[in-house]
Amino acid sequence: VEGAMALCLYGSFLVDKISCATASETEVEDDSLLLDLLTPVIKSWPSEWCLEANKWSLQIHGGYGYTRDYAPEQTYRDNRLNMIHEGTNGIQSLDLLGRKVHLQNGRGIDLLCKRVEETIKIANEIGKKTYLSNLEKHAEALADATTRLQRTTSVLKKAGENDPALMLCNSHEYLNMFGHTVV
Repeated sequence: VEGAMALCLYGSFLVDKISCATASETEVEDDSLLLDLLTPVIKSWPSEWCLEANKWSLQIHGGYGYTRDYAPEQTYRDNRLNMIHEGTNGIQSLDLLGRKVHLQNGRGIDLLCKRVEETIKIANEIGKKTYLSNLEKHAEALADATTRLQRTTSVLKKAGENDPALMLCNSHEYLNMFGHTVV
């Protein structure tokens, strides 16, 4: 849930940065492209996976049965509507894989991967200098996930050249993979 919140706040940060008068034209273009790429993920990934987390929070009550005595019940009902309010996740996944990934010949995903690589580098440096040794393990896992995302994107783009329907039938799982990687 915290990762989903961070993703939403990062999208808000990009909106603010784009509208800021101090940003250079290149920064505005890059941030706009990155925001375009991330928007379907920001709108759909949290609505699906926070609902899943909330579903598991209901399990804590075990044999108590369905009740309105505890907050997770109301949160679950509220979260269930998010997929509808933000546009269906299927449409968001088609937008991501069918349009956003291809903008400017894939420059958006290249920008994203570059920023992730910078984050990995910083995490490794911090992990070496501090007691946060697990940080390096997390950085390595993120690097692996990013590589898988890049490979999957490449394979799906290639498949889409010959058969767009084949590419798009994988859009929902691609969005999940994308969201898990960026969160």
